[in-house]
Amino acid sequence: MLLSYQTKINNLSKEVGAFFDDYASLYSNIERKFYIDNYKNNETRSSLKKSYTSKFSITARHYNAIAINTDGKLDAVKKLQDLYISENKEKIKVVQNTIEKKESQKTKTFEKLQKSIKNFGHNHPKTVKLLKKYRNIKFVLHQKKRKLRNLNHKLEKLQNKKNSICFGSKKLFLKQFNLKENGYLNHQEWLNDWRNARNSQFTFVGSKDETFGNQSCTYDLDNNLKIRVPDCLIKKYGKHIVLENIVFPYGQENLDKAKISYNGMTRGGKPAKYFKSISYRFIKKNKDWYIIATVEVDEPSVKTSIFGGAIGIDLNAGFLSVCEVDRFGNYLNTFDIKVNMYNRTSEQVKASISDAVKYIIDYALETGKSISIEDLDFSKKKAVLTECGAKYNRILSGLTYSTFKSMLESRAKRFGVEVIKVNPAFTSLIGHFKFMKKYGISSHSSASMVIARRGLKFNNIEKVVYGTDFENKDLPLNNTRRQQWSNLSYQTKKFCNFNDRIELLKVCNY
Repeated sequence: MLLSYQTKINNLSKEVGAFFDDYASLYSNIERKFYIDNYKNNETRSSLKKSYTSKFSITARHYNAIAINTDGKLDAVKKLQDLYISENKEKIKVVQNTIEKKESQKTKTFEKLQKSIKNFGHNHPKTVKLLKKYRNIKFVLHQKKRKLRNLNHKLEKLQNKKNSICFGSKKLFLKQFNLKENGYLNHQEWLNDWRNARNSQFTFVGSKDETFGNQSCTYDLDNNLKIRVPDCLIKKYGKHIVLENIVFPYGQENLDKAKISYNGMTRGGKPAKYFKSISYRFIKKNKDWYIIATVEVDEPSVKTSIFGGAIGIDLNAGFLSVCEVDRFGNYLNTFDIKVNMYNRTSEQVKASISDAVKYIIDYALETGKSISIEDLDFSKKKAVLTECGAKYNRILSGLTYSTFKSMLESRAKRFGVEVIKVNPAFTSLIGHFKFMKKYGISSHSSASMVIARRGLKFNNIEKVVYGTDFENKDLPLNNTRRQQWSNLSYQTKKFCNFNDRIELLKVCNY
């Protein structure tokens, strides 16, 4: 697996700082020209390699780094556009369903209105109320149709749009059209920021057949970083720039292991000496330069299993609910971990999630049990937020499930903890009816218990047990378990308010 580690360059000399600025400017200039020639003008990469190395006086490895970095940026743009298209399609489906429902409501309300006028007249309170409701439905329906037209137009534009890259970021580019609002006195101030944003980074791509994994930027055994200067800058800075005593606060041991060579075989079958490849990205942030080293690290052996039980996690707005079960799926322990999500910056939310994930991984290693989470796709749900209630929107927006999921999987992989993703169907409902009263736990804890039990490879969906008059109603035994829980969910939502559902749970014989 690939891991990245960052360090700040301290005590940077003026000469080295000047080289970084000059090379970043050169790198950005070549990158933009390569993007136009290769992607816009469809020139082959091999022909560009010959012309670029001679025209700009750079090495083949410098050219490869620029080409690979541009490929990565364009690939990210393509994936983002595909995401926008899929989200837009989901929005269109939901709006179409809403329009169908509103059309049906409009027809029924109009029929009721005609009957009310016939029976009571125009000025009767019931007629006035129905008229107000009818007009409201017509207004909502009109707005939904407008929205549908806009979404279809947006989808058409996205599907016909050609992928492109805005070097320097589109957000900063648009600021030039509103200088005062964005804190600029004149266009020149914006232009300086724009150029600084473009010329703020460069990359050296490594390879396993090169000394210490990268011949353009070599990190030796004495922790000295030796950078190969492009030919066009050799007269000004010399052939190499050396940064002494570069130490990474995290991951130094993995970088040291990558410096040690190992014996291998070439494609032709000859013995050869190899290193683990290390790629370096230099980024300028607030006048300081940082190094990000990316190295391939061996995955640790898995230290947890489901043979002793599992740990289920249910992510809620503001906290994580964790439940531990034994190997038979019996309840052992439950606790909540607070995760502050509201009125905080994205970085603060990530920090809170990171602390929670660290605690969970440590707990899993201590118990030796694997972690079970729901296999949710919140990108689709977020695409339909505008069709839901305000309260639901806030909860769903604050969940940041994808961030939690990626952090958990990343840390679990590094520390050898198994993460099992399970079907999320009816976890809350099953937890409510089967485990909440039985073990005296909260609804969220009972949901996390269902998730933990599914991680043990038990039946995907729990069996419905019939015990009350309510449950015997319209729940045919020949249906699948999923259909039975679906029917039960429908009935509880349709025929019971919140207080009735609480009373229903109290009398369940589970």
